[in-house]
Amino acid sequence: MGSLIMILDNVQSGQYVSEPFGTFKPQRNNEIILASMGLFAAFVIVLLRLIDRNLDFVMLALCLGALLLAPVLIAAVRGAFFPLEAIYFCLPLYAYVYLVKPTVRLMSEDQFVSGEQDLTWAMSVAIVGLLAFYMGYYSKAGTKIADHVPAMADEVSSHRLRVLAWTFIAIGAVGLWAYMETSGGWREFWSKPHGLGGKTEHTTAYVYQLPELMIVGFFLIVYDAMTQPRLDAAAWGRILIASIGGIGVYTLLWSRRTFILWAMITVFILYFLRKRKFPNVMTLLLFATLVSAAVVVALAYRPYLHLGSSAEELASVDPLEHTLPTASQEGDEFDSFLAIVDLYPAYIPYDYFTIYARIPLHPIPRLLWPDKPPLFVSSWDAFLYQSRIGWGASESLLGDLYIQMGLLGVVIGMVAAGVLWRFFFAYLQKAPTSGFMQLFYAVAIGNVPTFVVQSAISAFWKWMPLIMPSVVFAYWVLRKKA
Repeated sequence: MGSLIMILDNVQSGQYVSEPFGTFKPQRNNEIILASMGLFAAFVIVLLRLIDRNLDFVMLALCLGALLLAPVLIAAVRGAFFPLEAIYFCLPLYAYVYLVKPTVRLMSEDQFVSGEQDLTWAMSVAIVGLLAFYMGYYSKAGTKIADHVPAMADEVSSHRLRVLAWTFIAIGAVGLWAYMETSGGWREFWSKPHGLGGKTEHTTAYVYQLPELMIVGFFLIVYDAMTQPRLDAAAWGRILIASIGGIGVYTLLWSRRTFILWAMITVFILYFLRKRKFPNVMTLLLFATLVSAAVVVALAYRPYLHLGSSAEELASVDPLEHTLPTASQEGDEFDSFLAIVDLYPAYIPYDYFTIYARIPLHPIPRLLWPDKPPLFVSSWDAFLYQSRIGWGASESLLGDLYIQMGLLGVVIGMVAAGVLWRFFFAYLQKAPTSGFMQLFYAVAIGNVPTFVVQSAISAFWKWMPLIMPSVVFAYWVLRKKA
């Protein structure tokens, strides 16, 4: 308990917020304090209905909920609450996967795929994982790493920025067309929803990941528009045209929920950083509602967004019916996590971080190395078979780390995760009013849904090899040399 108090005491210390954040001046936020306490009180009322069914879960859920709110409350009381800080995007998603999902499942009296026998242990792992995350985040490691990375603070050319953005979009469009051609043509490609018509065995990631450049181009166009004194018709026109490929086709039509959230979070953060002001509580609640609605709508319409679906099928969709399944359904991320703690290592051996050790091998084309080891966990097929969870399931952040070395893997991985997200925020603090520093930060934080809901390795392969390096490359070629 003493170490926990020490960790949370670092929510505000000289090394983190010794200076006002650019022109942002954090102060005691009574609205956040009241909202947090009200949210926790409502959660307690909900949990009271579960006492008779699973008292152990209720006690652990209360503990996890209190730990999730602790950094928010402490920062708000001390006047150090900055709503765009990285941790405040991680915590809601952590709560969604490891608190909301099991609570909704128990409230609805539905069963977990692997049963409830490992629920107490799974919740305990979630608590330990969160504490490990705090240890990494509130340590000096992330800040020290950021100190050694040069800031992207030079002025950039607006004209060349637009040229580069359209170049990225064009290359991405060509890559998408090539991907469709190697998959049997655009009709075959779009004959199935969610990109399932794509065939990757006859091509390479250097081609089928190229469409991500359309998203980078969109972010650059949005950034350019926000750097102008006012958003005129021409700027809105550029944003609209830039959104057709990366957002309209590759994200919305493909119904990629992580990319939908990525775009929304990135634009949200970038807007407020550029405006140099705080989003208030109502704005945060509205944004959270919009994000949730976007996921519900995407999942509701995804099965019908393909060639051959009829207008009647689309009209018959009721997004409201998908609200509860979005919160919790059989075979979701928490089900995967619960099954993982049940099956590893008793029935399936640990991976011992070999998936992360294979990262340097991934850039080598199979044309040069046909027998290159597979990127993802080799035991995943065995897990899906033994857990009876269907294909397409996500292991979640803690599930992926538990696969590596059990509880020790969770502690190691979550400390590293805390350091990583602290680095992003500390790096922004080096030059908080620099446009490209803000863009880099917004794009990095936008990928947090993938990191928490799917896995750290999945997030890494969305950041790399195109999206984050392309942002850095853009700065490098666009900066105005003195």
